[in-house]
Amino acid sequence: MQLSNSLPKSEVINTRRRQTSASERREWLLFALLVGPNLFLFGLFTYWPLIYNTYLSFVRWDMLAPVKIWVGLGNYRFLFASPSFGKILGNTFVFTFASVLLTCALGLLIALLLNQPLAGRNAARSIVFSPVMLSGAAIGIVWIYIFDPRYGLLDIFIRFVGLRSPNWLLDTNWAMPAVIIVYVWKNVGYAVVIYLAGLQAIPR
Repeated sequence: MQLSNSLPKSEVINTRRRQTSASERREWLLFALLVGPNLFLFGLFTYWPLIYNTYLSFVRWDMLAPVKIWVGLGNYRFLFASPSFGKILGNTFVFTFASVLLTCALGLLIALLLNQPLAGRNAARSIVFSPVMLSGAAIGIVWIYIFDPRYGLLDIFIRFVGLRSPNWLLDTNWAMPAVIIVYVWKNVGYAVVIYLAGLQAIPR
């Protein structure tokens, strides 16, 4: 009040603007200090590999030689002219469609179940989400033994119902289902968490 009486109106407005500007700068500085390291790591491990892989698609390199030879669009011409390109593209579409569909559907069903007031619900949520935290190498080793057609855990259940376990990892007809099963098992917990968050946010 004393400042408003002793200074002209324009000076008061300028003072308030400077105070507001200084406050905004402090907020932006705090934001940069908190978010900056995360953005740096995200860019380093997400965007930089993407950019570098794009660069590698325009060179010829065996990953051992120190020199990379620039070939421009030569790699892409070789890719599209390859007789295996159509098969690879089809396999990618089948894997993506099946894995995403099963992950979303199973995630929703499990989330609906775990959203009920059941005994041990919190422990079940932790168990369902735990595969998301495991490394890909560990998961691969474990599932190799599970898929073993003679001694694997899956073979025990299949034989229990009177069927014969296929050679999951060597049979071309069963390799894709095996990969989809492992992918869905690893990622369905993440979908469950997302669905649970949405279900619990719905008012009664």
